[in-house]
Amino acid sequence: PDPEVSFLMYGSSMYRPFMELLFARLSPELYDAALDRVGSFLKSHTLPGAGSELGVLTAAAVWARPAPAVTCLLLPLAARIIDEAHLLLHLPSSPTAKSPSTAAKEEDLLVLTIGQETSFRWWIGILTAGAHYAGA
Repeated sequence: PDPEVSFLMYGSSMYRPFMELLFARLSPELYDAALDRVGSFLKSHTLPGAGSELGVLTAAAVWARPAPAVTCLLLPLAARIIDEAHLLLHLPSSPTAKSPSTAAKEEDLLVLTIGQETSFRWWIGILTAGAHYAGA
């Protein structure tokens, strides 16, 4: 087994179909409550080791009912990514010395911290997993 993949994401796992079935079978009231809980969790947590699992969870919610899931999950996530990108544009560039012979202006490039990069990978991964089913 791949140490990077949790037991929920192994090839024969029933996690994906279970999540899809769960969201598809929820009453509208329970679906809305579940959507709020998932949205709150995604807004307040970054768990790089569980990105695939939460991507499947998000995709299942979007697959079941695209319109409310896009509004509640994907649009706030996209807005957060854009907001964070705008904040990063105002950070100073890397303090390390650059060679003047480089083709691109490296002094204008931002250097992300490991935390910033991890957060971006997390948010973009969840967003793309959900967006895959948004047009279903």
